[in-house]
Amino acid sequence: MLPAQAFETLLQHFEVEFVKLAECLVSPGWRLEMAPTEAPGIHYVLCGAGVMAIGEEAPTAVKPHTLAIVPPGRSFTLQVPGSFDAKTRSVHLRSAKLTPGNVRRFVAGDAAPEIILICGYFRASYGVALDPFQDLAAPIFETFAATDRLDTTLKSALVELRAQEAGSGAMSATLLKQVLIAVLRRSLNLKRRWAERFAGLQDPQIARAFTAMLARPGAAHSVATLSQASGLSRSAFMVRF
Repeated sequence: MLPAQAFETLLQHFEVEFVKLAECLVSPGWRLEMAPTEAPGIHYVLCGAGVMAIGEEAPTAVKPHTLAIVPPGRSFTLQVPGSFDAKTRSVHLRSAKLTPGNVRRFVAGDAAPEIILICGYFRASYGVALDPFQDLAAPIFETFAATDRLDTTLKSALVELRAQEAGSGAMSATLLKQVLIAVLRRSLNLKRRWAERFAGLQDPQIARAFTAMLARPGAAHSVATLSQASGLSRSAFMVRF
């Protein structure tokens, strides 16, 4: 578990580059399918309940204030419960382009939406080049409370982008960073397997080796390969590690 002081150190070097933002609305009897993207995705349920499937993972039930972080390269499907039959219709977003700095709305169905999400795509970095979310092995699912006000934060990001005023992009990135910090903060008090990847991030060069081990836990790691991954000499790596 990442100590509180180490967490503060981590956040001093944690940056979020906002990439894209969209609203997703799904009606009963419809399914929304989004193609894999190069950037990690963050999906927050504003209202309604549904079933979310990410890549080859088993479907997960979601409800208001459920937040999911989707690893890059994974497809994303959202469907309303009770609509799993031959009449279910799908909207495939395989060619839809989300332009940085703009807001898109993706609608599956022509009736009142049963579930509404805010979906963002981002890049996060620690230090110069380390992206702690880029090589996630599995999705992250967390359910927050209404009092956490993550919905308000994400809605504010939408408003900023729609306004297209000076600094809207930077403001939206800052708001998205707040949401990601809320996810990381939760790992301080709750044991989450995915949170282990952040424990070594206080040292940027050692963090590169730490991430390499988490990304490929079954590989034949050695002092030589890890020192190379960190960009340090063998002796320097041993002292720092």
